[in-house]
Amino acid sequence: MTRQRSTSTIQMRRGLSIAIEAGCIPDRPLDPLTSLLYGGIGEIALDLADSTDQRTVLEGSLAELDLVLAGVAGRDTPECAHKGRVES
Repeated sequence: MTRQRSTSTIQMRRGLSIAIEAGCIPDRPLDPLTSLLYGGIGEIALDLADSTDQRTVLEGSLAELDLVLAGVAGRDTPECAHKGRVES
């Protein structure tokens, strides 16, 4: 069964493809990454719609999205102290 993709997910997939070609993020399978990011952004929109304090929800959501995108790009984040360590 082939899944029909929305215009928005097609555009997001294209943007991720451009980021990979430009070397901004490592080469990776685009379908799961696109679904993950698109779904997360959709959930943020629902949280915003339900919130009485949209500014706080938006600021918190954007901060978390920035951390996710940093991880996708392979950049270290201050909270990621375990990177490079091997548990024994």
